[in-house]
Amino acid sequence: MERFIIRTKKTKGNDEVPDTNKSPQPSRSDLDISSFTRDRDLDPYENPQPSTSSSSCHDIRLISTSSLETAADESDEASRHEDEPQKKKRYNQKFNTNWQNQYNWIKEGNDGKPLCVACNIQIYCNKYNLKRHGASTSHQKNINKMKNTPKITQIISSEKHDRHNTLVKTAELSIPNAVRLGTYLFNIVVFLIIFKILV
Repeated sequence: MERFIIRTKKTKGNDEVPDTNKSPQPSRSDLDISSFTRDRDLDPYENPQPSTSSSSCHDIRLISTSSLETAADESDEASRHEDEPQKKKRYNQKFNTNWQNQYNWIKEGNDGKPLCVACNIQIYCNKYNLKRHGASTSHQKNINKMKNTPKITQIISSEKHDRHNTLVKTAELSIPNAVRLGTYLFNIVVFLIIFKILV
């Protein structure tokens, strides 16, 4: 169902009466607003001819309200678009492994976005956001905490190193003990041999 505005002007015969209201929008007095559908008697596309019998009649013009509404909507949209800055297109970018060489604090997350190891947060996939996150104060604090904390690999390697050192020390101490013990045993054997000879 469409709504139509019926616009009328007074005419005398075929001559139009000059319109005193020169505004681009018709005033309320010039408009006779009525709603009807196309299946009624009045066809919105036909222009009824004025009757010649009367000296004054009305020239009826039909204007669709939907066209008026769309024109008003277009002007509103145009003014809104002029006020708002245009948004830049964002492209979905995947994790780039070269970023790990430049930023050693990131690794690839589950959904293909960079994951900050220090802050444990995901960052939007572009170099600008990585730089911005790297310069943030919270990230700098977390990086300093990470530097002071020993890594697990260092702890494990130090335990292996400590175990190796203790084995070396015991071996170093056992050699002189064996030599001392050996000389002691040698002395005992010599003593027994001499004692047997004497006895």
